Amino acid sequence: MNMIGSIFFLGLCCVVGVASESSATERLAETLKPLPPSWTSGGGATVEKLHSKNAQKKHAAPEGEAEFSSASVKAQRHILGAFGSLPELARLDYRYSVSPFFALTLGVSAPMPIEVDISMPSDLIKADPKKGLAAAYPAFDIKFKIDWGPHVYMGAVWHPFGGAWYSSAGLGVRSIRILGHAASPLRICSVVEAAKEPPCGNDAAAIQTRSQLSIKADVKLLSYTARAATGWLLQITPSWILLAEAGLFAPLSTKENTKILAELIAPDGNPEDLSGALGELRTKSEVDLKAKAQSELSKYTNQILPVLGVGLAYRF
Repeated sequence: MNMIGSIFFLGLCCVVGVASESSATERLAETLKPLPPSWTSGGGATVEKLHSKNAQKKHAAPEGEAEFSSASVKAQRHILGAFGSLPELARLDYRYSVSPFFALTLGVSAPMPIEVDISMPSDLIKADPKKGLAAAYPAFDIKFKIDWGPHVYMGAVWHPFGGAWYSSAGLGVRSIRILGHAASPLRICSVVEAAKEPPCGNDAAAIQTRSQLSIKADVKLLSYTARAATGWLLQITPSWILLAEAGLFAPLSTKENTKILAELIAPDGNPEDLSGALGELRTKSEVDLKAKAQSELSKYTNQILPVLGVGLAYRF
């Protein structure tokens, strides 16, 4: 009986040993299976992926400014916009994005019509004490029509943070044309009335003639300008942008070509007592008009002016 028990015990041990060896073999085979690609080279691929993801997060554009990222600039480098602005009224602006931080710009503004009145004071033309008579013309206004423009400029645009806010600076050339014409009737009065101020200013004591003093002015200006502005781009759609900007516009230097003609128009012929003073009259009138025109028009041609504008642009 003891012998049978011993044989049974030995058999049971053999079965358990074989089972254990089979289980160990299976575990070893499982261990020796090919590793997944992500775990080869000691897990280096996984570390590389994590490093790549962290780098992408580190260099990602801030939220709300993704449209100005480097990839977007490469795809949409051109911006063409139309502005409604002061003092230029209408302006076209083209920009080429070199990078998310820097762009080149070229712009042109349409002519802006302006009307300016310049007053010419009453002046004495001729006084003849022997005859006791004098000739003068009363004060009158010359209406100037000014075409302020067109203006062409080029410059650079800087986005300090690669986003929507920008600053710009540029140089340009503006042409200005000024035309004016007026005529004033001559008056005949006594030497006593001519000595008063204004000369021959008393309607009841003066005779208005058909002769007139005519003054014509044609002024051409070429102004070299500088402008600086700061603004904001608001992305409406992937292609459409709303722009708003404010800045300063200043002339650097101006070339002037002024033609002023003063002449005495007498339908019945020049009176003999006035013909001798005609040359002096023309010279004096031209000098007075030129000085007044330059003084009055300088506020439009030589002043630093603010620039305010709102525009709509298409990005492509």
